[in-house]
Amino acid sequence: MKFSRLLLLALLFLNNRAFGVDYPGLSIEVINIFMASKEVLFEKQAEINSANSDKSSLFGQLFLREIDLVYKRNHGQPLPKADHPIKALLYQSILSVMEDNRALIMDPGLVYKGLIPATFSFQLSQRFSNSGYPVKIKFVGLRNNLVNEANNPDVWEYEVLSRVAVSVSEDGGLVQQVTEENGRSMVRTLKPIYFSLDCLSCHGTVSDNPANKFISKEHWTLINKAGFKMPNYHLGDLAGGVSLTLDVLGIQEGGNLELQ
Repeated sequence: MKFSRLLLLALLFLNNRAFGVDYPGLSIEVINIFMASKEVLFEKQAEINSANSDKSSLFGQLFLREIDLVYKRNHGQPLPKADHPIKALLYQSILSVMEDNRALIMDPGLVYKGLIPATFSFQLSQRFSNSGYPVKIKFVGLRNNLVNEANNPDVWEYEVLSRVAVSVSEDGGLVQQVTEENGRSMVRTLKPIYFSLDCLSCHGTVSDNPANKFISKEHWTLINKAGFKMPNYHLGDLAGGVSLTLDVLGIQEGGNLELQ
């Protein structure tokens, strides 16, 4: 991915020498925290769906500790401190989403809770993005195979995903750009996501469906555990991306953030 010269200069201007905050770096940190929390949710599926296991690690500071372990594994450094309102908001949003789901998680009568990474990340993005602070985050999928229409990419996201889909990049196709929207500068970041082996149990082919593991092929089902058809993706296919938008002027003005 290459910036135009004008956009590259704008991005440099928005760096820490201009405002005291490295907005591109902050954006990447926020996306990486978001992704680590989603990964923890995946790894905790057995615990979430269990009828009687200890579930204390799914809430509060213990849950943040789990995210810290994944973040260290992925990035070789501790989970970033809440040293900017955006990061503080994200951590609060993560804990709030888990607390909102406490009754569901603790219900011993449900064998399958349905709190999977897709639902968790959607709830998290909604809580984070609707806080009143000038920042938005969301998972965006490919238009030809969306389960949740709320994940439909906007024009910029669609153009980025379209380019990423046909390119090879050492950084996985991460794109950052400064755009102008209604006279305001927006730092936009999109980190592509590719299907791993773990993802294929819900997003792969009919042969990847765990429901078909112990039954004969003629009785295989296309329906995954979330109740949707297996979309027939393969290892390494582009799944979509996590998109973050920062309204620089709004952040400088302090936004309308109320941390609780």
